[in-house]
Amino acid sequence: MEQSVEHINMVAVKKDVPFQFKECTCRQDPKTIQCHWCGYSVVGRVRKICQMHPRIIHLMDMVVCPKCRGTLN
Repeated sequence: MEQSVEHINMVAVKKDVPFQFKECTCRQDPKTIQCHWCGYSVVGRVRKICQMHPRIIHLMDMVVCPKCRGTLN
């Protein structure tokens, strides 16, 4: 007999509030990103740290412009 188990993802945020439900931000769609410094455009994702999966880095995640190394935030 197979049992279905539903997992609920929770993240600890404070000591006095033990758990709070958070939404996973890992599944962002790639978009055209334009650098504010040099104007270079590239398809990818601006990196956002997911509260549920903070160690996950996706291949299309970017923190800096690949051309001038300016910040994308």
